[in-house]
Amino acid sequence: MNLPFPHISDHKTYPSTFLFAVEWRIHFNMVRNVQNYPFFRDFIKTTFGIELGLENFLSMSIIPLKYTRMNEKVKVKFTDNFAEFKFEADGYSSFQDSISPLLKPFLEMLKKINSEVFDMVCNKKNLLMIRRSEPGDEKELFAGIFSKELLSYPSYLLKKAELEEDQKPSARLIDISNSGNSLQIVYGAYFKKRDEKIRPETGQFLLYDYGLMMESQMKYRLQTNQAGNYIETAQEMNNYMYDLFRWAFNTDVYKAMESKPIEV
Repeated sequence: MNLPFPHISDHKTYPSTFLFAVEWRIHFNMVRNVQNYPFFRDFIKTTFGIELGLENFLSMSIIPLKYTRMNEKVKVKFTDNFAEFKFEADGYSSFQDSISPLLKPFLEMLKKINSEVFDMVCNKKNLLMIRRSEPGDEKELFAGIFSKELLSYPSYLLKKAELEEDQKPSARLIDISNSGNSLQIVYGAYFKKRDEKIRPETGQFLLYDYGLMMESQMKYRLQTNQAGNYIETAQEMNNYMYDLFRWAFNTDVYKAMESKPIEV
């Protein structure tokens, strides 16, 4: 897959980020029968500490299995052909510590019952909130957050319907596809005017709340010869997403992430 950013071999963990949510989705085929039930039951018991009954296993296509961890900051859903792992920012630390402990045993279980994985999707959302006393120019806001490389890469303006009157969205899409695999990057900003007394002695001030966002989604369509290497493929996808993150924002953002809280 031809990507516009370089690979970074050393991953850095920042003390502060503006990650909003992470989601992994997997499409596969699994035969729901008595023979496969013990493997799925053991996976659920080991991973979530919950006993899974045979009846619930056999009815997964109609009633999905849903589990939560870390006070519902991690939500997981299973059917007989689809798995979804959702992480709020507070429930996510890294691929190795958050994703792999769930994804690896699940993929190993699928391998044991000879299930084929068709594709994997990774979605990451970043949202940075900024408050200003004056309306900001879009180009100024973007240049203060996003890299020149991201802003100059060919993109398409997105239009969204049914928005609140005081929200002015501006979002652009970068769509890269190759051999059935794809990477979509959506970045933009919205603002919402609000009145708030920030200094009682000086009266009311009109403030502008800006949300600068970047959402990235990578989809890998797996081939038959990749069977058994699913976790390695997931790791590779995560590496690409990290490379994208390091490419998409400017150096001032990374400097701000070195300390808490982020101030831009």
